[in-house]
Amino acid sequence: MIRVVIVEDEGSSAETLKEFIDKYCKKASLAYEVKIYENPVSFLDAYRVDFDVIFLDILMPDMDGIRVAHKIRESDSEVPIIFVTNMRQFAIKGYEVGALDFIVKPVTYYGFEIAFRRALRDLERNKEAQLTVSVKGGVKRVNISDIRYVEVSKHRLIYHTVGEDIETNGNLKDVYSYLYDFGFRRCNHCYIINMRYVTEVLESSIMVGPESEELQVSRSKKKDFMAELLKYWGGVR
Repeated sequence: MIRVVIVEDEGSSAETLKEFIDKYCKKASLAYEVKIYENPVSFLDAYRVDFDVIFLDILMPDMDGIRVAHKIRESDSEVPIIFVTNMRQFAIKGYEVGALDFIVKPVTYYGFEIAFRRALRDLERNKEAQLTVSVKGGVKRVNISDIRYVEVSKHRLIYHTVGEDIETNGNLKDVYSYLYDFGFRRCNHCYIINMRYVTEVLESSIMVGPESEELQVSRSKKKDFMAELLKYWGGVR
């Protein structure tokens, strides 16, 4: 069962999104349910961690979508958030809270389908994707979606995750080969970054995670890294 939420104060826009969700899920034979919240405060009061995909309007009374997304991320770092807006300039602010994608009003089925398919793909990939890490006294299973970046320091690997830093033995090249298909890219010889946590790109560094941790990007890798990042972000539709 896929649980989709629409947070949208405009009734016509909410109904259009619901029609598109109905069409897509019925065509794909997916079990689903859709909840619509016209008020963002009511949505936050009713928030459940088992929501699977959130379509979130940006310009709403009482609380704008960016603030709502920040509130969501305080308790849920993984749920795909797709912003719906008629103002493209909000794109950068949206990526700061880990938005999966943007679709621009008036919403077309084509734009919706691309974003929704991407959200479902991420859901499926992240359900069981884990990494086994050797730790002192045993092993530890780590959700790949929780890894912000991996660092090599003094011949040791450090997995910087949402909840903790895990130090272990290993080879960064081997880890990179495994994590590449999960959206990790190399920004210099010390770090591989989970693209979903990149919030900002500066001249020679990037900001990662809600704490805006700054990591250096080497000059030789910046062009390729930026190309991969823009591809991952998917642009604005």
